[in-house]
Amino acid sequence: MRRRPPAVLLFAFLSSACAIQHSPVGRDFSRAVFSSFVMGQTTSAQARAMLGEPTKSSSMTGLADPQSKVIAPGTRFTLTNDTYLFAPLGVGLPITRYPIKFGMLVFMDDRLVGYDNNSTVPGDSNAVIDEARLADVRQGETTRAEAIAALGPPDGQVLYMVGPLSGTSSIIYSWAAVDGEPGKRRVLRISFDKNGRLATYTAIDNNFPIPNTPPNLMAPQPGGPGLMHPIPPGDFSHT
Repeated sequence: MRRRPPAVLLFAFLSSACAIQHSPVGRDFSRAVFSSFVMGQTTSAQARAMLGEPTKSSSMTGLADPQSKVIAPGTRFTLTNDTYLFAPLGVGLPITRYPIKFGMLVFMDDRLVGYDNNSTVPGDSNAVIDEARLADVRQGETTRAEAIAALGPPDGQVLYMVGPLSGTSSIIYSWAAVDGEPGKRRVLRISFDKNGRLATYTAIDNNFPIPNTPPNLMAPQPGGPGLMHPIPPGDFSHT
């Protein structure tokens, strides 16, 4: 049997290696759709008509606690969490080189009360937050609509319906990167009081190491609307 020269074997190996493709995980979806949602009005069926079926959906029931003001204490409610995940290169890459598109919507009795979406997919990633634009918002004066007009469509919004924050709301702007060894994330959260006027804003700027392993796509993902647990103060907080 004739033996192939090493150069031919090397070429065959390289050709087969280049043919290996990472299969996408999940279905792609448009993040631009999120800006069309109406808080407190959009239903799960309406959101799915625009985004498609979620990667995962789960529901839970609860009772409004004694501090709730939007709905009467003791009122039973149902929360539905729809999660969307899309990884164009699959799960074969380290997390620091792992582009992913993420979206989460929370419905209370089938009305949207929270959402968050982010992306590190090239060409679809969020813009870095420019804090200089906060000069256009004023405590006790700026409404949520005015803040969105000044800062652009947010990456997330929350209507607090139960608990001590009930009757207030927040909008969230975030940016994340997976290029390189350190993980980078910036979050700007603007909160509005019961009169719909700007109350506080909190900015978090983190550079932190990330484990060099693919994430579990079906596990709860960070950065969600946090209906019960608002983002804690970070490096600095403005009140």
